[in-house]
This record gives sequence, structure tokens and C-alpha cells, in this order.
Amino acid sequence: MYDPAIIRAECERVLRQNWCEGSREYAGQHYDYAYTCPSIYHYYHQWLWDSCFTAMMWTHFDVDRARRELLSLIAPQREDGRIGHMIFWEKKHLERSDYVRANVTSRTSLMTETIQPPLIALAW
Repeated sequence: MYDPAIIRAECERVLRQNWCEGSREYAGQHYDYAYTCPSIYHYYHQWLWDSCFTAMMWTHFDVDRARRELLSLIAPQREDGRIGHMIFWEKKHLERSDYVRANVTSRTSLMTETIQPPLIALAW
């Protein structure tokens, strides 16, 4: 039988372990970011849907982190309101595999050109 308290504690441990924060300059703008990295080895960028679902989980442990996760997600939004499905906070230059897979306009792009449905409204 699973103990809900143990599962809850493990969920919180993983969220805290994968928390990333920092700052980045891009195109003359300064960005402070904070998000939960889905996987520190394979998926280290901020992903739109992951951040939305993660923010929902953060509300059970730390509401401020939930808010910061979503604010980081919308910080680089384009003038037309679009938010890329991946935001490259920590890696200023993408590897070739990221560049090909991610649909970006240049190797120094801040986020992808691909967008996703507006799940952020539900998360907020």
C-alpha cells in the first residue's frame, strides 16, 4: 500500500531538486527567470506545457514558486502575444540537435517559433 504522505514528500523533493533560477540578457533586455527543469540531463529548457502543469503542482507546496514559474514563461512573449513552446534560459547557443528539432530562427534564439495552445490560462 502506498502512503500518500511519502508520495507527496517525494513529489516536493523532485520539484525542489529541479528548480532553476538565474538571469539572462537577450536582445537588449534583461530577464530574471525561475522554473522547474523537467530533466537536468535531457530537457533542461523551460517548456510551456511542463511549466503550466508544474505550476499547478507548486501551488500545493509553494505558491510563490508557482507564480514565478508562470511569470518566467510569459516574460519573453513576443509583441504579438506568442510564447514559444521552449525557452532557452540557460543555454545561450543551441546544439545542432536542438536547433533542428526546436524550430528556431537562429542558434542564439531565446525561444522556439513553434507555439502551443494557451494552457497557461488554466494554470494561472
